Amino acid sequence: MYWPEVLNRWVARIRPTCWPERLLWIIGGIIGLYFCIMIPYGAGFDESAHLIRAYDIAQFNLMPNTGKDQTLAQFITDSYQRRDFQSPAFDQFRRQNFLALPERNSLSSSKTPSSYFPLNYIIPAVIALLFWQILNFPILPVILLMRLVGFLFYLAACAWTIRRLPFGKWVFLVLALAPTALFQAATINVDGITNAIAFLFVGYLLMVLAERDQPIDGKRAWGLFILSVLIGCVKPGTFLLLVLLLGLIGHKFTARKYAWLIASGAVLSVMVSMGWAYAAVLNMPIGSGDTTLMGEMKLVLANLGDFLKIFFSGLVVSLKTYFTDWVGVYGYWVGKVPILTYILYPIALFTAFMTEVRSKTLKSGTRLLLFGLEIVCMLGIASYQFVYHYTPGQAGVGAQGRYFVPFAPILFLAFAGWVEYPGWLRKAGQLLSVIALLGCLATFGVGLYRTYYTNCVYGVSADHPCTIPVYKNVDVVNRYVTPVTSEAPVSQSILLECRQISSFQVMVENTSGAAGDVVTFTAKDANQSVLARQEILLNGLNKGIMLTLPIDLKANPGKTRVWLELSLPQTDSAAAALQIFGRKGESLYPEGELLVGGVSQEGDLYFQYTCTQE
Repeated sequence: MYWPEVLNRWVARIRPTCWPERLLWIIGGIIGLYFCIMIPYGAGFDESAHLIRAYDIAQFNLMPNTGKDQTLAQFITDSYQRRDFQSPAFDQFRRQNFLALPERNSLSSSKTPSSYFPLNYIIPAVIALLFWQILNFPILPVILLMRLVGFLFYLAACAWTIRRLPFGKWVFLVLALAPTALFQAATINVDGITNAIAFLFVGYLLMVLAERDQPIDGKRAWGLFILSVLIGCVKPGTFLLLVLLLGLIGHKFTARKYAWLIASGAVLSVMVSMGWAYAAVLNMPIGSGDTTLMGEMKLVLANLGDFLKIFFSGLVVSLKTYFTDWVGVYGYWVGKVPILTYILYPIALFTAFMTEVRSKTLKSGTRLLLFGLEIVCMLGIASYQFVYHYTPGQAGVGAQGRYFVPFAPILFLAFAGWVEYPGWLRKAGQLLSVIALLGCLATFGVGLYRTYYTNCVYGVSADHPCTIPVYKNVDVVNRYVTPVTSEAPVSQSILLECRQISSFQVMVENTSGAAGDVVTFTAKDANQSVLARQEILLNGLNKGIMLTLPIDLKANPGKTRVWLELSLPQTDSAAAALQIFGRKGESLYPEGELLVGGVSQEGDLYFQYTCTQE
């Protein structure tokens, strides 16, 4: 066989065979490239923690948190989530940041809460080994490469799944291109590979179930064996999908040994998943305390009745959160996803059902198995958050609807091909589904840009202002306070980032005073000319209240500097006292300066200002 013939065969194998597969590569490729580049490093859920784990594996430390090695401090310091403010992320593309090499003389502990099975990190770990350990490439370009390769793996898995699905191809297309699913696939985590493996398993198994007249031979048995084992290597809980193998009962095999092969794959999968969870996950401390997940599980079992009451009542009040998290959410729930995303996605999904012809191969029993298993999976996955945060007698609220992504196909595919619509309506469904999906992804993409690359996450006006800066990682335990006295006024300089300002605010930490005692809140320009001034009574002010100074100020974004000054008049009583909440440390707010009695301080006030025009 000549090599051109071999090449042609491989090209034929990878060439899209239907419109859902073509659209997956076109839409997914464009949106995925945008997401991989534009989502700042560290903005994905636990992205820096997952990167630390991948780098640890690249150093051949397969067990997590052994203390055998250290990681690059840049994985933490460069993370967008570690910033002091939700600020525009254009600086990640500056040459000195984007091309910064690994600083091997600046290491930190490699301890990470991301302790999943090593196979989950195979893509970023191999890339880290090659481009950091061997070639010493810059940090951010390699992270971008990890994202792109991981995303291509996700798209390839989804394309392979579409080929194998005997029905529901359009429905699966919409599920695979959900904003949350793409966000997960475009960042460094274990969700993308978990979703991909789950889709592959479901798609391949449904193909086998739909062809009941074709006995299972060695090729299909080994396929189910391998996919079953992989299910046990991804996120714990995904092995619940193995229950779908019950649909093979009554199916013919070319040899009995193939039935045993599939069964052994399921058993091995559960053993791997549960064994790794016990060895590396269940006994890890939760947060910074001493409580472990195993300890929480024992607490739940000791108070099972109370937990079940809290769990099911919490599910009801969390339905909206589950829906929005499953459809589309930005990392750590920052920013604001446009409401149109949540309107257009259900339209895209349910019009996709109109495209299906009636499936004659899928029995009612299999549909019931799919639907029933989805309920079990959703309850099981939802319970994790309630177990993780369980406190006896204290109501809980669920979150993390993104955990439902790998299980969503079995719910919706259970109904695909149930009802057949006329041909013209099926074509209309295809068109409407694609238009709605494109609109959903476009609005989500616009919201992503607004969230990570603007000061205000939505367009502002006098009737719809925004308050900035948005703070992150504020230390509220070791609180830093700045006292205001008549002898030592407090001043904070600010570089304004929008055109029209309607007020300034600072946060009260503590106060006392007699009737009539006041604090003077003043805004001055760079030349110390007064722009606005107001006296505020100290009596009645409580901790956490924002002192507000109304103003009508036009500014030149990035150039206009304002000084906020707080002082106690000499006429106030001896009981008058005021403390303002702030943050301690160097360069927390590098564009400004904090002065107390005219002396510069290592810190800043917790300040905000209201914009009515960007």
